[in-house]
Amino acid sequence: MILIRNCPHNNGIYTLIHSNNRVITKSSYSIDGINSLGNEYKGYKWYLNRIHSNYEVNLKYFGGEKKTYCRLVIPMFPGQTGECYKSISYNKKLIYKAVDA
Repeated sequence: MILIRNCPHNNGIYTLIHSNNRVITKSSYSIDGINSLGNEYKGYKWYLNRIHSNYEVNLKYFGGEKKTYCRLVIPMFPGQTGECYKSISYNKKLIYKAVDA
C-alpha cells in the first residue's frame, strides 16, 4: 500500500494505492470529505451503469448513524495514463479519448 495523496487542499481525504490488488482506496474522517466521497461514489455508480460495466465500486460508512469515517474502494480501470506534469495540449489526445468514452 502506498499513500499517493494526503488531504490535498485540506479536503480531509487521503488516497492509497494497492499495487497488488489493483485497487485505490480513498478515506476520510471529516464531514466534508465524507460528503465528497459519497458524491464521488454516486458518480462512479452512474457512469458504470451507463456503460454497462461489471466493475464494482464500494462505499462503506463507519461510526453508526453519525458516519464518522468513510472508505471508498475503486478498481483500477484499464487504459492509458497521461503525463501529469505536462501541459493539457501535450495530453490532448488522451483527454479527447476520455471525453469520447
